[in-house]
Amino acid sequence: MLRPLELSFFYQDGASMIFPDAWAAYEAHIPPAERGDMIAAYHKRLTSTDEATRLAAAKQWTTWEMCTSFAKPNAEQIAKGEDPKFAEHFARIEAHYFVNKGFFPTETYLLDHVDRIRHIPTFIVQGRYDVVCPMRSAFDLSQAFPEAELVICGQSGHSANEPETISELVMACDRFKLDIRPVTDWTWLMSGQSGSPARLVQRPWPEYVPESSAAVGRKWDGYNLSALDEGPQSPLRKMPRSPFARKLEPLATTPQMIR
Repeated sequence: MLRPLELSFFYQDGASMIFPDAWAAYEAHIPPAERGDMIAAYHKRLTSTDEATRLAAAKQWTTWEMCTSFAKPNAEQIAKGEDPKFAEHFARIEAHYFVNKGFFPTETYLLDHVDRIRHIPTFIVQGRYDVVCPMRSAFDLSQAFPEAELVICGQSGHSANEPETISELVMACDRFKLDIRPVTDWTWLMSGQSGSPARLVQRPWPEYVPESSAAVGRKWDGYNLSALDEGPQSPLRKMPRSPFARKLEPLATTPQMIR
C-alpha cells in the first residue's frame, strides 16, 4: 500500500535481516553517507543522465527484489537483473512511484477509502513469507475490508508465480467465472447502523455441470474445484491447498457474507 513502514521494511531495514547475503550487494552500491535513504539514493542514480550509472543501479535494484521474491530462490528470476533493458525499466518505474509515495495524498489513503470498492467481491491472496510486500499489508487491508476474503499461502513468498499462490489465484478466478447470474440475484443489505456502507451478500451458488465431456454429470461441489480436475491438461488444474492456508468455508444454504 506504499506506506512508509512497508517501503522502509524492504528497502531500508527489515528484509535485510532475512536476506543479508542478497542485501550486501544492494547496500554496497550506495556510499555509506547516502544509506540513510536507500530509495532516494537509488532514484538519484536511476534518473542519472549517464547510462552506465543508470544501468549499474538498475542491476542492483532489480537483483535485490528478484532474490527475495520467492520463498525458494528462483535462478531464472534472479537472472533478470542481468538484463539491462528489463532491469532499467523495472527499477525506474518502481523507484518513481516509491519516491512519490504512490502519489497518494496521505499515508493511509487506500485504507481510508476502501469504501469505494467495498461492494466488489474480493479475494486477498498473500504469501506468508512475502518480504517485498509483507503480510502486515494484507492483514491491515482485511481488517479495514472484512467483506473481502483473506487467504494466506503458508509456503509462499512474494511472487504470484509460486505454485501455491497460482493455485489460490486460479481458484478465485474460477469462482468468479462460475458465479454468473442476473443482477437481480444479488441482495444489498445495510449493516444496521445509520450511515454505514452497504455490504454485498451472495446467494447460494448454483449447481454447476462442467462442459468437459470427461466430467459430464459430475456437479461442482462447493469450492473444491479439484473435483473437476481430469488430468494435467484440465483448465481447472490446481495444486493442493497448503495446510497452512486459511481454507474457504463451505457454502451455506442461506445467503452468506463474502469474507
